[in-house]
Parts: sequence; C-alpha cells; structure tokens
Amino acid sequence: MEPRDVIMHEAGEKGIVLDDEQCFKIEQYGKRVLEANRRFNLTGFVSIEEIIHELVLKSIDPVASVDVPRGTRFCDLGSGAGFPGVPFAIVRPELTGFLVDSSSKKTGFISKTCNDLEIKNVNALCVRAEDMGKDPVFREQFGLVLSRAMASPYIVIETGSPLVKKRGLLYIYASEDSGSCNYEVLFHARELGMKEVRGGDYNIHGIRGENGILLQKVHAAGARYPRRYSAIKRDAKRLEQ
Repeated sequence: MEPRDVIMHEAGEKGIVLDDEQCFKIEQYGKRVLEANRRFNLTGFVSIEEIIHELVLKSIDPVASVDVPRGTRFCDLGSGAGFPGVPFAIVRPELTGFLVDSSSKKTGFISKTCNDLEIKNVNALCVRAEDMGKDPVFREQFGLVLSRAMASPYIVIETGSPLVKKRGLLYIYASEDSGSCNYEVLFHARELGMKEVRGGDYNIHGIRGENGILLQKVHAAGARYPRRYSAIKRDAKRLEQ
C-alpha cells in the first residue's frame, strides 16, 4: 500500500479519523523525515514504513483524543525530529504548541518543514528543558506536556512538571504505566506538584491504552525546580542502580 493508504487504514483501525489534508500532511512529514535522515541523524528508522508506523502512528494513538479544552497550549519536550508533537498538532489543529529540543539542527528541520507544509499551530524552540522551566514566560503555561524519547521518566518529570499549569497533564510515552512506576519516581513527582493518574482512569482524560505515565498538576512546583541537569541526571542514575 502507498504510505497514505497505510496511514488511513491504521488510523481507522485505532478509531482515529483523519481528513484528506491531515493525511497528506502526515505522509509528507514522514517523507521529509526520511529524506533529512539521509543527511544528518534525525531518527534510527530508515524506511518510510517504519517512520509511519513507529513514529507517526505510535505518536498519535494514545493522545489523539486527550481531553483538554480548545485552545490549550501543549509542549513536546525532546521533540527530536518532531515526534510526537508534529503528528499531534496535525490531528488536533485547535491546539497550539511548542516543540522543544536542544539541537538547533532538529528544531531548524521542524521549523522549515512545518512552514513548508503549512502546519501553523506549532513553533520549534531550541532550548534546554531545564532552562525553559525556569523562564516565567513558559513556567506553568501549558495544559499538556508530552515527551516520547527525551530521557528517563525521572528526568522528564522534573523538567516537565514546572511547565504544566494547575490541573494540566504530563504524559510520558513508556512501556509502564503510572501505577507501576518506581516509588521514588512517583514520590519525586508529588514533590513537584504532580499526582499520578492510575491506568484505569486514563480514559477519563481521553488517553488511549494502558501504557504510558500520566500525571496531573495539583499544585505549583517549588521555585528550586527544575534543578541543574547534572543534579537531575545524578539522581536519576542512582535510581537505576
């Protein structure tokens, strides 16, 4: 099947409705990722089929129907080649977002490609996540923060939580769910003002499937967070031992 047919077929099987324009933009974005990957390292996937199935559709599936108000601002931390942020933005055009990565090559690719494809509801931002969380322009300004492959859950929680506004959501793509997280990771999330959503309650927030870590903001994170990346990484490494 042609890439567009694969997108339509697999999205339909998952109950995700795409119109022709959305399908076209998703297909073209996947092709641009493949083309750019031949010039510099964007992703480990080397075929359009892998990119569509593993990056595009697996980015969309759990969050396509996430229950957030129209006009909600979202943030994709460690966006890399634009996943999950770009496919999510195409599927949810009523939302606006920032796609954040510390690599200027990657954010430059996202910006140019989104401009070429007229994906107008996102902006790429080249900044370190821990610096963004200290900036009052961004701190507690997002109703939804997503992260797919930036770092371990501990690191994502500390860098992402300060960006989430009260009652907003942080969703981390993972093979585990919030209930099976390391206790110390969840304790740290609570220190940062987040409360875990148990797997059985994911559907209340429109999250599909049973995997992934879902947290909701209940109170502001302390001013000391996020800490320097070296300190966050040190504590995360300790939990892995």
